[in-house]
Amino acid sequence: MTAEVLDNERRRQGHRLPFADRSIPERFAEQVARDPLAIAVAAGPEMLTYAELDAASADLADRLRSVGVRRGERVAFAVRRDPWLVVAMLGILRAGAAFVPLERSMPADRVRTILGDATPCAIVTDDLEAEVYGGIARVATRSADGSGGRPVEQLSGDDVAYVLYTSGSTGTPKGVVVSHRAVVAFVAAVEQLFQLTPADRIVAFAASVFDVSIFDVFGALLTGARIQVATDADRLNVRRLQRLLEDERITVADLPPAVLGMLDPARLPALRVVFVGGEAYPGALVNAWNQGRRFVNGYGPTECTVTMITHDCDGEWDTSPPIGLPIANHVAYVVDEHLDPVPDGVPGELVIGGTGLAYGYLNRPGQTAKAFVPDPFGTEPGARLYRTGDRIRRLPDGRLVFLDRIDRQVKLHGVRIEPGEVEAALMCDPQVAQAYVTVWVDADGRKRLVAYVAARDGVTIDQRRLRARLTQRLVSSVIPAVTTVLPALPLTSSGKIDHRALPAPVFGANA
Repeated sequence: MTAEVLDNERRRQGHRLPFADRSIPERFAEQVARDPLAIAVAAGPEMLTYAELDAASADLADRLRSVGVRRGERVAFAVRRDPWLVVAMLGILRAGAAFVPLERSMPADRVRTILGDATPCAIVTDDLEAEVYGGIARVATRSADGSGGRPVEQLSGDDVAYVLYTSGSTGTPKGVVVSHRAVVAFVAAVEQLFQLTPADRIVAFAASVFDVSIFDVFGALLTGARIQVATDADRLNVRRLQRLLEDERITVADLPPAVLGMLDPARLPALRVVFVGGEAYPGALVNAWNQGRRFVNGYGPTECTVTMITHDCDGEWDTSPPIGLPIANHVAYVVDEHLDPVPDGVPGELVIGGTGLAYGYLNRPGQTAKAFVPDPFGTEPGARLYRTGDRIRRLPDGRLVFLDRIDRQVKLHGVRIEPGEVEAALMCDPQVAQAYVTVWVDADGRKRLVAYVAARDGVTIDQRRLRARLTQRLVSSVIPAVTTVLPALPLTSSGKIDHRALPAPVFGANA
């Protein structure tokens, strides 16, 4: 590593942005005092003002403390998607606890696994009789009298705000532990980035078990904006979602690319910021949505509080855009296996740090030590970096380009293949809306590269034309042996491609 490479890396980090180093409830209280009668959260015909949300969350906090919840403990929640979802999140924090999100539709085995690891002392739920919660104390979201509560528990930025479970490479959920400071700093950064104001209406589309929900909820509550909760019916029906965005005049939305591709941007004149991330998408999606509004590509693992790298996508795009540069108070380096920065254009692993960095994984000190490492470039004592496992390269202007997961790199017939590179080539074809590339292993152990694609609306994919275009972009060794065309690629509940649900390829069909 040369001093010049390191100096270049340091110049491309997020700027320093002062923020109020207070807890989430304290920042929320500032908004209540500013305009108590403003609408804080709505879903369907039901809505709560900031004053009403303040009272309801204080009442829930009081009832949680009455069953023994104390500062520093964990409380799970599993509630309907209505305004009381936000009451549950805020009430748990005001009781001094960290919330652990569950979904009412989660498989029982996963619920038990999470509860067994997180050991919450209580659960806020609509279903007080559910057997899956075992002997954990149950607390209803609403009380019969709604009499209010005692003063909020005094917290600091160091206190844990939530533990959010992600599935690792083994499929076993692991809890990511995130502080109040990380959330408050993240909101300060995106408030500046998106110029959020109390006039904004932010749709809460993401399931509460995914970290985008942190932006949806606290990005609004800590800036005085309004949360419009997308109900389960809204999330499962694109026509209902389109109507919700139109009727409620949503101004800011963080939506998965697969969902965005099914909506009509022309009917959403109020929508001024579209925030997109989670997976690669074609340039055509950007071109359809960046007219008359900001289209922001975002990158960030759960381990770094929602999003920490962004790129404003102006102009015309024929490829998936870069992920961009770090937001305020965050850093990102592209390094080799020894954690030395690599020159521009050379692929390496992305390591990230800053105020949004999580504490680590709950009850997993070994995995925490492996993933969260001392920052060899930082000047602050105790600074750490998170090893993302993502392969990235940096453009000459400093922007970062996502290539693939390091663990998706494969060798086929002695040739190293990047599935993400093949997917990007497929997505450049104007016929293709979605693409996924993987290695299929036959029963006899033979490995072959295969692709799955879905067409754009109103288009029938011509596989011969698709293959011809691939041969113009890729060497023959990385052309998929077979390409399976599906009406749509199966998605997980977070809107990412569910590779486990893809059908077996039929070889000989178009090889």
